[in-house]
Amino acid sequence: MEDSVNQELFSRLFLLDGPSLPGKLKFRPLQRTDWQGEFNTLLNCFSEDEYELNKQDFEARFDLIQSSFPKSYFIVVIEDTVTNEIIACGTVFIEYKFLKSVSKAAHIEDVVVAKSYRGKNLGKLLIEMLCKIAKIEKCYKIVLNCKENNVEFYTKCNFKAAGIEMKQYVN
Repeated sequence: MEDSVNQELFSRLFLLDGPSLPGKLKFRPLQRTDWQGEFNTLLNCFSEDEYELNKQDFEARFDLIQSSFPKSYFIVVIEDTVTNEIIACGTVFIEYKFLKSVSKAAHIEDVVVAKSYRGKNLGKLLIEMLCKIAKIEKCYKIVLNCKENNVEFYTKCNFKAAGIEMKQYVN
């Protein structure tokens, strides 16, 4: 049987002393077994083209992230411990920079809360947890991109508009 520590994307120590979740909800790292269930459904909220994440693709990507980017890539989920469902997730990854005296910057991505759990402050608590990880990693800034309809939410999470996002899709 595989060691449960290796089944988690990163150490749970990063989640200690984080914000408290209500009821039977808990923060935890993404696990190698999470390809089943709500994780794929949550991710499909971001895309117009639904993609059914299969076990092989999920595990290959999980293993790549875990082996190639230790202490750089943190995918945090909120699990309902009654139903064992993932009801929210978010990612913070650490960029190692030459600028600012070889500092680090954090990027928050893919933040989503299941529709049935929205309006319960979980998104804000998830952002707080992701920011806590960035602070543990001594990042000098935390950046994210969002759609215009989410600006008010991120403003409530202490983010400020800064610049304009530019994209070029290559595929």
